[in-house]
Amino acid sequence: MNRKSSLRYVGYILCFLFFTLLFAVINFPQEKLTSWVNGQLLDASKGALRVEAASPSFPFSLKLRDVSLDMGKDQVVLGDAVVSPSLIRLLSGGKGARVRFSGPWGSSRFSLRSGKAKWAVEVESFGADLGNFSLPDDVPYRLKGAAKVEGNLRGENGSSGKMLDGQGELHGEGIQIAGGLLETIGLSSLDFSTLSLFFTIENAVLSIGENQLEGDLSAKARGTVRLVPDRFEDSRLDLILEIKPGDRIKEKVLPLFSLAGSRPRADGSITLHIRGTIGRPSITG
Repeated sequence: MNRKSSLRYVGYILCFLFFTLLFAVINFPQEKLTSWVNGQLLDASKGALRVEAASPSFPFSLKLRDVSLDMGKDQVVLGDAVVSPSLIRLLSGGKGARVRFSGPWGSSRFSLRSGKAKWAVEVESFGADLGNFSLPDDVPYRLKGAAKVEGNLRGENGSSGKMLDGQGELHGEGIQIAGGLLETIGLSSLDFSTLSLFFTIENAVLSIGENQLEGDLSAKARGTVRLVPDRFEDSRLDLILEIKPGDRIKEKVLPLFSLAGSRPRADGSITLHIRGTIGRPSITG
């Protein structure tokens, strides 16, 4: 048998295996596939995520319909996703996938990688229409505007994996917040023209870099958050926030700053020190 004949037979075998596997995936019962996917999500998210239905997508991807997030009292539907496994990662002994996510709020593309010791998440794009973003029923605020996020995060596998590294950027424009306490003090809304934030994470310490919030409230932040990966609410805060209200809202918010124990300067600006934990922050002026 010459070399060309050998390659032809190998090609026949690979083609047969491909279509056999494809046939098996397409004809796999949808109920069992959905149950298997929810089992995987249960382990990965500790019960926070689930899907209404899962189905195969040519050639080896999965379509996930109505992915929802458990917010305690509410189950918020985030949208639909297409998950495509990384064959290269599988052949090398690891795990990996690319995910395309979409919903009324916007869309996102990100990739997941996991090996024996480490894992990584890379957010290639995340664009959100905040006006269509689902908030829990007990949150009395309404949002408008657009936000974009890019970044990556790397960590260790296992219960002892507490080290995190990465970086990211957040940008927003035309942001509006209405309802809740704002109505109580006589404000129809807070409007922000731009938001930009750059952060880095090294050895599980998040450091805030260049940032700016401009609008009815102008603000800048600096400091760190010492992350606790397995108990996020216990992450330690050490932040300084500088806030300056605009002319439109100054008269209504300055009394609130004074009641909170802050001492506004002559231009109305204040500096807040935020310490404690994410679950129990301590704010002083």
